[in-house]
Amino acid sequence: MANFNPLKPHFNHIANYLRPLLLLLLMACCGDALSQKRAITLTGVVYNKTGSARVAGVTLTDIANNNTIITDDLGTFKINCSIDDTLLFKKQGLTDQKIRVITDFVLVVYMQPNIVLNQVDIKDVTKKQELNDVMADYGKKGVYNGGNATVWQNIFSPLNALFNIFGSDAKNARRFQKDATSELQQQEISRKFTVAVVQQITGLKDVKLKNFMDSYRPSYQDCKNWNEYDEITYIKKSYAQFEKDGEPALPKLY
Repeated sequence: MANFNPLKPHFNHIANYLRPLLLLLLMACCGDALSQKRAITLTGVVYNKTGSARVAGVTLTDIANNNTIITDDLGTFKINCSIDDTLLFKKQGLTDQKIRVITDFVLVVYMQPNIVLNQVDIKDVTKKQELNDVMADYGKKGVYNGGNATVWQNIFSPLNALFNIFGSDAKNARRFQKDATSELQQQEISRKFTVAVVQQITGLKDVKLKNFMDSYRPSYQDCKNWNEYDEITYIKKSYAQFEKDGEPALPKLY
């Protein structure tokens, strides 16, 4: 005679009852996991933590995909990102801030100003001082204003006027002053158009990065009055043109 287990129908009944509950729980977990990475368009505003002023020109980067935007004149922003991404907020004079995206509600960010001592750029001061010292040496020889004497200097010292026109020191002074001005301007361009900033915005690397920077290096007149917003706008616009035109050919090596 076959064995009869009186508990078996009872266990079958419990299993039939729990099966749909387990299925619903599994679906809920999967749905929650999927929602954690859903794409959203996040809006927000950035304030200065020490007051109520909004902060314009803040660079906002989604670390997950390197998507970068800048807050507008009212300190507001809109960025395409995903739940669980990390956003990096940066602006000169303010402490960098990272925020994890956990909802698509309007994000309000408060950035803390840096406490910075007066900066002394020793390299720049030294370079300018060296150039001034050289020009001072020319002045000791009677060469004024880089070989361009004033009207009064020419009137009271006619021999010096002739020297400033024909003398070799005067020619050297004018040439040196021109070269020194150009060198200082190139330093100013390099200070703003840096590898770190260009690479962060464009994502370019190695030879392609160098090719882009050589091809789209701004002039001193273009960048002398740049702020951070102008700099990023120029790089983005140049990169779009760079991609549209195709990478310029590298120079031939002979």
